[in-house]
Amino acid sequence: MSCAILLDTNGSMGRALPHLKNAFSRIIEQLGPDDTIAIYSFAEQLVLHQDFTKDKAAAKRSVLQLQVGGDTAFFDALSE
Repeated sequence: MSCAILLDTNGSMGRALPHLKNAFSRIIEQLGPDDTIAIYSFAEQLVLHQDFTKDKAAAKRSVLQLQVGGDTAFFDALSE
């Protein structure tokens, strides 16, 4: 399985982001050894934090380093 996580990091997510980071860290841990995952965030633009990888530790680091800020460009991020 290949999975791409797209996390909203706009300014209004400040209170929710710690909970999302924890939830996605647990999801990443549940991936199988042959599964790949990519980590993206969006606020004003789409940002790739981790390209598709089987390295769970790298994926979790990418999620845990996310910070909030900016306005939302949700539909732009989805279309890209």
